[in-house]
Amino acid sequence: MPRKATSIDSEVPRAIKRIEDFCKERNTCVFTLAKSAGVSQPSLCRFLKFERKSVTKTAEKVLEYIDNSHNTHNLHTQAIMRPPDADDAGRELIESAIMSLWDGEFRSAQILAPLIRALKPTLEIAVSMISDSPRGGDA
Repeated sequence: MPRKATSIDSEVPRAIKRIEDFCKERNTCVFTLAKSAGVSQPSLCRFLKFERKSVTKTAEKVLEYIDNSHNTHNLHTQAIMRPPDADDAGRELIESAIMSLWDGEFRSAQILAPLIRALKPTLEIAVSMISDSPRGGDA
């Protein structure tokens, strides 16, 4: 009896796009990403060429690596309001606020990202004013 053809899971194109966007953003190749994520480069390439109909273990490992890489990048030392022990609740609050503005389109992200970065000088002034106040930021 012939097998039925299965359709591609809707998560596959999204996962491929995230991986490709990460490579483009970081100016890295699939080989380097695979090596960094600890996965087989041929397996990752097969996934990226839509040769798999579901998100594979290889792709899951790469996506986890990408998520961890983004989180590590977000904890950089140039963050002006970063406490010594940045908590996940605060990060989720900020991400939620940003996501409420974003419609999921890359063009919108190109508009929002510079606007958010433009807030840094204003926040630096606000933080310095609070820390210079007589109450020392306990307002």
